[in-house]
Formats: sequence, structure tokens, C-alpha cells
Amino acid sequence: MVQEGRLEMAEGMARGLSDRTLAMKPDQRGVDEQSLLVEVVRDLSAILEIREKWKESVEASKVLEREVKRLAKVQNNAGQTIELEASRAMQANDLIQRGRALNGAKKHRKALICFKRAHKASPDSLEAVFRPFETLIRKKGNLSSSKKWLSGLKRALEEAGPVQMEGDVFVLLPKNHQPHSVEQLLIDFDLWIDSNPPEVVKEWLKTYAEDVRRQRDAIARGEQAKNAEMAAAIDKLQVTQDYHEWVGSR
Repeated sequence: MVQEGRLEMAEGMARGLSDRTLAMKPDQRGVDEQSLLVEVVRDLSAILEIREKWKESVEASKVLEREVKRLAKVQNNAGQTIELEASRAMQANDLIQRGRALNGAKKHRKALICFKRAHKASPDSLEAVFRPFETLIRKKGNLSSSKKWLSGLKRALEEAGPVQMEGDVFVLLPKNHQPHSVEQLLIDFDLWIDSNPPEVVKEWLKTYAEDVRRQRDAIARGEQAKNAEMAAAIDKLQVTQDYHEWVGSR
């Protein structure tokens, strides 16, 4: 009840601030005003999703997309450099958020379009390639038509690299995106395997899940480095050791 009250208050504040800023003509907004507007509308869309106001969240997300484009134009006119990869990752996250809200509204076809656009904007995003599988199950009750999403899933997971540890949690670390829980990945994959995917999809999911479990268990036993930096250091040490052994044998 307390949480709902806080969300209601946050929604009211976000609405008020976004309405006031939107009331300004676009050419009257500088970089600071436009940046604030984008941040507030992004928050509003997320709050509406959490409160399960699906249609309103989708509409806020559409406003967000328009205002993000205006922000890029204002920043460009002001001579500000935009970090392209980070910008694309943020665009992907916004599209994914809209896709989730569309799923909540049972607009599954439109949700799939959002996830496809998100993947195109940021191929490294794991959520952009995971959500279509979830959506197909919601829409059809199975994954019989999931084959066309497999190549994107493969690429994103390949780019995410090996299993690593953050604190006591096993994760994948896609570039420019949030860490992804390995345990949640395995839960998702087990569900997908049991959801009647095409054989080629099922076999790949099984193979990948087995490899992830192997890596997780190897880290737990101390047989695999916990993170990429440590792995690189170990590789360098091994090369140095091999060199000294070679020199010693001459």
C-alpha cells in the first residue's frame, strides 16, 4: 500500500513536470530543458508500466521517442558530442519498455515489432532478444514460430561473453547494458525448451544452457576465472610462463 502511494505520487509529479515542459514551444527549449523533459517522460512511462496502466505507458513512450529525437537535434546544434553506442542502447531500452507495456495490453504483434527495432538499434541487448520468446508464448502458448529469432539470440549471447560473477551472483555482462542473471537465463531457457520450439532452436537452447551450467559450476569450483579482467591476467601469466619454459629448454 505504501509502495502504491509512492508510485501514485511519483506519477503525479512526473505528469506535472512533463506537462509544463511540453507546454513550452520546442524552439524555446534549450539542451537542459529538453534533457529534463526526456528524463521525466522516460520515468513517467516506466511508472505507468509498473502501475499496469499499459495504454498510457505506451502513449508516454511514443512521446518519449519524439522528444529524444528533438534532444539529439538540440544537442547537435549546441555542438555537443553524442556517444553513439550508449545512445543506441538507450533507444533500445526505450523500445523494450514500450514492448513490455504493449505485452501488458495484449498487443503482442506490436510488442514484437518493438523488440525487433530494439535489437536492430542495439544488437548486444539481451532483453531485446529474450522478450520475443516470452511474447510468442504469451501470444500462442508455444514457440513453434521462434526460429527467425534464433540468429539474434545467438549473436547477442556471443557478444555477452562468458559467465562472470558480480558479488555472489552469476551474470552475463553485455556491453552498454545491465548485467543479466544467469539463474534467470536458465529458468527462461528451461521454459522455452518445454514450449515446443523447432528442433534446431531446442537443440541450440539445450547446448547453450549446458555450457552456461558448466561455466557456472567451474567458477564455483575455482576452475574458471570469475571475471574477464582476471581471465585476461591468467592468460597473460600463462603466456609468460610458457615463454620462460621455452627459454629454459633451449
